[in-house]
Amino acid sequence: MEDYSDTEPVRSFAQKRGFSPTRVYEWEDQGHIKTVLIGKRRHVIVATYDAFVRRLAKEQAGARLPSSNPRARTNQAGVGEPVSGAIGQTNAAPLTPGTEHRTSRAKATMPARASPKKGGRRATR
Repeated sequence: MEDYSDTEPVRSFAQKRGFSPTRVYEWEDQGHIKTVLIGKRRHVIVATYDAFVRRLAKEQAGARLPSSNPRARTNQAGVGEPVSGAIGQTNAAPLTPGTEHRTSRAKATMPARASPKKGGRRATR
């Protein structure tokens, strides 16, 4: 039997835990957690959220997601081995001498920034 004595309004419940109230309503619609109306406000039964998190932890059993960091992926695959499907990996041909990359051209044509006068700050109006 679940303990229904501990409830919390949806908005404050979500804010404390770092997700949106919309997510709370989705979980309720999916049957993961239970809510009740107290007056005109919807409250989450905290015990049902606790049970939901325990179920998730049990299902995942410590599974870890792969890192989104390309360097970490390279290290996981082994040093020097290419990683297939890595973020930022392209099939573009390497640059040949005399061919500039678009951003390097843009930087080269930008005017140099004027250095401030020796007095320090500029006068403001």
